[in-house]
Amino acid sequence: MAESEIDTTLTPTDQSTTFSTTLDSSDSTKHNLTGEELERRQLLHKLQLLKLEVSQKNMVIDALKNEQTSQVEELQEKLSDALHEKKLLQMRLRSMTQAYEQEFNQLQRKMQEEVAAVQERQRGLEATPPLSESPSSHDEVKQTLQAPQISESEYLQLRTQDPSALPLKDYVRVSDAF
Repeated sequence: MAESEIDTTLTPTDQSTTFSTTLDSSDSTKHNLTGEELERRQLLHKLQLLKLEVSQKNMVIDALKNEQTSQVEELQEKLSDALHEKKLLQMRLRSMTQAYEQEFNQLQRKMQEEVAAVQERQRGLEATPPLSESPSSHDEVKQTLQAPQISESEYLQLRTQDPSALPLKDYVRVSDAF
């Protein structure tokens, strides 16, 4: 080596890294190298601290990611449950609506049949003349109601008919003949 050359080889001692510097010239150059070495070590130390800090922050980020992932999974499960319950409620509502519609249709048909029967009965009643139209028929009804005379064949014939369809005169004759 020449007199002004510096030996900067790393030689491990214990657990730390040290620099071996050999100077053949003055003390001031040794002082400069020691300052540079100190600055280099400080920078390496800062680098290690930054790496540690980055590692810790990465661990925090990973923990937050895991927490967020578990929350997302939990929310997705709740959403799935809510959607399933919604489908069940929609099906239940649909079946109840159908049942109510069927019941309503049955009641409506029944009411229409009853209205038709009442209208038919009313037409039948309107077709028979009222008793007060002629005085002679009024007297005739009185006589029939007072002394109902009916033969057995007439009785059997009238008895087979619907009592609500019989005229009043025949109805009284059949009921009094017992």
